[in-house]
Amino acid sequence: MEEMKGMEVARALRINGEDTVLIFVTARKEYAAEAFEVSAFHYLVKPVPADKFRSVFEGACREARRLEGLRGEQLFFRTRTRNFTLLKSEILYVESEKRKVKIHTLRESITVYATMKRMEEQLGEGFYRCHRGYLVNMAFVAGYGMGMIRLKNGETVYLAREKYSDFARVYACYLKQEGTALV
Repeated sequence: MEEMKGMEVARALRINGEDTVLIFVTARKEYAAEAFEVSAFHYLVKPVPADKFRSVFEGACREARRLEGLRGEQLFFRTRTRNFTLLKSEILYVESEKRKVKIHTLRESITVYATMKRMEEQLGEGFYRCHRGYLVNMAFVAGYGMGMIRLKNGETVYLAREKYSDFARVYACYLKQEGTALV
């Protein structure tokens, strides 16, 4: 690269918030430590055997697909005071409050104008409508019993009596999909 060095490009990408998967291929070993500073995926020193390059490149492609999937898992919200995005994976549960919903995350609870039906559609798979007033993220379920679901942070949400059997079935499927052994 003539006009700009690779490390300068990497720093510029990171300063701009880019989560690009970076692989450095160079003849110079002395910049390897700097590559870690810019969160490089890998640092290859020439000459690079073809099988090594293929392996690293395939790993980088998997990482790029994972990052792309995370971007698709963001939701945009607007309130009177701010506009923001949330990752679906940050949401513990959603609670109905008249014409608004309260989105509970590990860090904060945010109230936005939305309906539970709309939230259920936006959140999709991985969330369960356990009560007319609650939508829970299956990833944060620690346990459940009659009338309640206990979350990993210690909070509880209501589980409607008529939803108990369906929730038990859906949660068991979720655990299997995640690779959790059912005993």
